[in-house]
Amino acid sequence: MKRIFILFLLIYSVNHAQWLWQNPLPQGNPLGSIYFVDSNTGWTVGTGGTILKTTNGGNSWETQNSGTEEYLLSTFFINANTGWVVGSNGLILKTTNSGDNWFSQSSGTSEALVEVFFIDSNNGWAVGGSPIDSISVILNTTDGGTNWSTQINEAGYSLLSVYF
Repeated sequence: MKRIFILFLLIYSVNHAQWLWQNPLPQGNPLGSIYFVDSNTGWTVGTGGTILKTTNGGNSWETQNSGTEEYLLSTFFINANTGWVVGSNGLILKTTNSGDNWFSQSSGTSEALVEVFFIDSNNGWAVGGSPIDSISVILNTTDGGTNWSTQINEAGYSLLSVYF
């Protein structure tokens, strides 16, 4: 009986010793969006306010402090320094220093914002809504996100993507 138990422990240890957390390092929160400004520099966002940045094409990732626990759903950068993140409860975050610091922008909505897109440092859009409440939201800014205006609301469905 002792041999069977030792054999079981050995097999159990060998099988479980093979599992190593590999990706995404350095954490395991679900991620929902990724954006690269070049072949090396990119960001990804996800649950629990997760923002990760890579500067080596995704070989390694560093956690950035978003200052929130909200579910972050999309990120977009116009260059290596300036970018936005949107998420649940109308959250919009902006950085002007490559994500070292993020600050909140007032969206004027409590609906989830699912995607963000900018054509330059001033003009951008964020979309989202709630399929449960039959509400859709399109937000637009012409001043880099200092002010956001609602273009369409209550269209009957949640919007999932925006691109210009």
